[in-house]
Formats: sequence, C-alpha cells, structure tokens
Amino acid sequence: MRAVLLLIASVTLLACSDSSSPTRPKTLSGNQVYVGCQIMVQNRLRSPSSATFPKFGFKDHVTKNGKTYRVDSHVESDNSFGANIRTPWSCEVTDRGGKATDVKLWVDGVSQ
Repeated sequence: MRAVLLLIASVTLLACSDSSSPTRPKTLSGNQVYVGCQIMVQNRLRSPSSATFPKFGFKDHVTKNGKTYRVDSHVESDNSFGANIRTPWSCEVTDRGGKATDVKLWVDGVSQ
C-alpha cells in the first residue's frame, strides 16, 4: 500500500513539472480581461454588492485588435437612492506578455 502511494505521488510530481513541457508565450485571455474589468467597475460603484453583469458571456463584449482588448458592456446596480439603474462601461487593456498594461476605464462615458 505504501509503495502504491509513493508511486502515485511520484507520477503526480513528474506530471506537474514544467521541465519537459515546451514554453509557451504568456498572453491574457478575453475572459481574464472581461473579469478584471468587471472587478474594476464593481469597485467604483456606490453599491458594489448589488452589481449584476450580463450573463451571456464575455465573447459578446470583448474585441481584440492586436494586443489591445476592448470590453463594452453594462452593469445594473443600486444608486445612492436605492434605485436599480443600468450603467454602460468600457475598458481597454493592452497585453504585454500576459500582464495587463495601459488599462483605461470609462463608466457612463466618464474616464475613471
């Protein structure tokens, strides 16, 4: 039994090592950009816990031009009076080797 556990642990360690796998260039995915932008928008809301974003996926909102991603979407959240309102937002992110740089955010047309 002990030998079987050692074998399983050894195989797991070998499978997880990166020495045999080829290195791939690191890039951001559209989903990573979309979620990162959502978090930035949510942090700027009057009532972040009330925020709801569209449920039909990031592919409908994210466009890529070279290394620059652009997200155009909206968020529904409560304002300071408690009324639920829909607010448009946009975000641009440049991918530099898997790191988000030159991040620009607009909420309701205003640069943040």
